[in-house]
Amino acid sequence: MNDQMSSAEKGKRWTFITNHAMVFMYVAEHPDATIRQIATDLGLGWRTVAGILHDLRKDNYVLAFRVGKGNLYRVDSTLTLRKGPYSKYTLEEFFTILRQPPTTQPPA
Repeated sequence: MNDQMSSAEKGKRWTFITNHAMVFMYVAEHPDATIRQIATDLGLGWRTVAGILHDLRKDNYVLAFRVGKGNLYRVDSTLTLRKGPYSKYTLEEFFTILRQPPTTQPPA
């Protein structure tokens, strides 16, 4: 396998965590962050982050409170995942599962 990868190929690499999930998690950990801070730290464009926050706010996963010229963001981790077989889990349960240390032995 070729160890050298072009920048176009690097950009096409897949990830387990979507941009929406990354922004949600970032806001949960940094509720006072600005859109530009979120974008910089996650390596996303600020318009991308603004659009994701709009999506998350529209479905009440993130709440925004106006403070001065900016917003403070708070997450609602009691809501469930949107669809699929994991929609029975709240976001808090889902992220708790993801944070668990990996098992070293396969299940019996």
